[in-house]
Amino acid sequence: MKYWGVFVFFLYVFPQSTLNAVENDQQIVAREDVIKAKMMLNFIYFSNWPQSNPSDDRTNNDPFTICIEGDNEILKPALLKFAKVSSSNNSDSLKVIPYQQTTRNACQMLFISSHDKDRLKRILHQLNNQPTLVFSDTPSFAELGSHINFYIKDSQVRFEINYPAVTKTGINISSRVLSLAKLVGVAQL
Repeated sequence: MKYWGVFVFFLYVFPQSTLNAVENDQQIVAREDVIKAKMMLNFIYFSNWPQSNPSDDRTNNDPFTICIEGDNEILKPALLKFAKVSSSNNSDSLKVIPYQQTTRNACQMLFISSHDKDRLKRILHQLNNQPTLVFSDTPSFAELGSHINFYIKDSQVRFEINYPAVTKTGINISSRVLSLAKLVGVAQL
């Protein structure tokens, strides 16, 4: 897997992943969002979505769609920038849109930048285990049903995965990625 090294690089080695204490708050947030964007794009390579069903609104020719719920002015441009860099064939293979502008089943990934627990619950209820990988960056959201939650530990962006919630969607995440994550919602060995 040629992308495995890239994933590990952006997770552990990438020098900008260390959040520098001399930066102001806006610079730290911007850097965090850039790292999250790179990590989200890597999940595309290390996850398998189920084959679409007849009731699905997407076709095989549609671009991969990442939706963003809430205000995040840095994540969208970062996702688009890094998608164009990593895609050698079609720059239109990724679309980033606000979640409010989507139809049912339109998102393969959804980033929830809101810290509202009730909103998270409503969105998860609307998705009803559809094959949409749900990301967040709010403490306790993984325990509440978000599939992948970003958090800061030792000045680095890390992620936790709610594995039972992911499996209900039919999405398979590589065991190599699971080994790098903090798993929640499962019995720890």
